[in-house]
Amino acid sequence: MKCLGKLAVVVVLNLSMSLHLLGGETTGVMNSLTLQDGLEMLSGSDSTNKAYAATFIARVSHYFAEDQGIEIENCEVWWTRDSCVMSIKSTYENAPEFRSTYRSINYDQGGNLIVWRPVRKYIVSTGERNDMREESDNYRISPEGNIISTNLYTEMSHFAVGDRNSIYLWWHQFRKATGRGFAHNLVHILSSKNDPSTGLNEIEAQGSYEKTMNGKWALTYDEKMEYLVRKAVFTVEGTDKPHIVVVNSGVAECPGLRIAASGTFALGRYQAQFQVLTLKSISSEDSVRSHYNEVVKHLDASLPPGHSGTVDYRGGIPKRTSN
Repeated sequence: MKCLGKLAVVVVLNLSMSLHLLGGETTGVMNSLTLQDGLEMLSGSDSTNKAYAATFIARVSHYFAEDQGIEIENCEVWWTRDSCVMSIKSTYENAPEFRSTYRSINYDQGGNLIVWRPVRKYIVSTGERNDMREESDNYRISPEGNIISTNLYTEMSHFAVGDRNSIYLWWHQFRKATGRGFAHNLVHILSSKNDPSTGLNEIEAQGSYEKTMNGKWALTYDEKMEYLVRKAVFTVEGTDKPHIVVVNSGVAECPGLRIAASGTFALGRYQAQFQVLTLKSISSEDSVRSHYNEVVKHLDASLPPGHSGTVDYRGGIPKRTSN
């Protein structure tokens, strides 16, 4: 009876601790994750001219062309409280190759495979405009494996102000891969626990992924690293297989910001591996304006006639025109 009494006390204590965790402590976790994401985005900053800048490499495996090799994206992003400018240059591990297993739309009338490969992107997303210029190489490869032709095609895309699809690589993927940008995906924390062996904390929460899918997030975060998320798994409601998996390691930091030095973002068969090269805080308004103007110069360059087009996403259904 004494043993049963002690067991009952332990159960009551554990239940009490769990209820406490599901109360004020989890509210604190949500607030802390939101605060750190806000600091990263310079929300509430006492300096409207402050900015962050990062250079990073993304190694991307596209699910629709896995057998065409890895795309290596060299990226530079500058962001302030209300703007983001990006430039991306892409190279590839190997030359494009002929494959006979693609859909018919990927072949011309002569049976040659058509392969598109982005080589440069310039993006400006502010309160006044939200545009992306993408330059891609268009290859035609014969069944014998010979590259018959290569043409450079330029596409200008216009997005509605505030639409973050223009900056998806940084906003949706790089930020999450480096441990930030999760707070706005969480709705309600279901459970919380601490792992004494690692010093990390874990939470499970109801949430969504960019408002398109509902489900559960399982996050592992380091409270001592300003609530840096070290692992994240998102499972779509009604399924038991992870849809998104994020893991990272190391630390990259500058005054006011700390993120992971490297990380992987996987969504289904798509996978992107990120490596931070530089991270800095910028307080010079002249530097921010100079870099903005440099990217805009590339963005607003004349489109080559006959080898370019425009896509307008601002009206819902994309409108395409050729130049």
